Amino acid sequence: MVETLALIGTGMIGGSIALACKKAGHVKRIIGYDTNPESLEASKALGICDSIEYQMEDAVKEADLVVFFNACTINRGSNFTGCKMRKRRSCFYRYW
Repeated sequence: MVETLALIGTGMIGGSIALACKKAGHVKRIIGYDTNPESLEASKALGICDSIEYQMEDAVKEADLVVFFNACTINRGSNFTGCKMRKRRSCFYRYW
């Protein structure tokens, strides 16, 4: 089981997959981040994300696993220095 998942991209695809993982018991806690505030806040209201962050670096800080469902955030070259997942190389993404 993954203790804390950072979901980068809380839209239909990312949100659906994260919710399925949560309901199946594979993930204990989900922290969401999205560039679209409406999508981000909806993911919290719908119970997909346990908490949300408005900065990607804050979302990944405590994550054991980071999953990207937003191509725009991947291209930004964000700084993951000090991020727990960086040390374990637990970063997966779907790039299109």
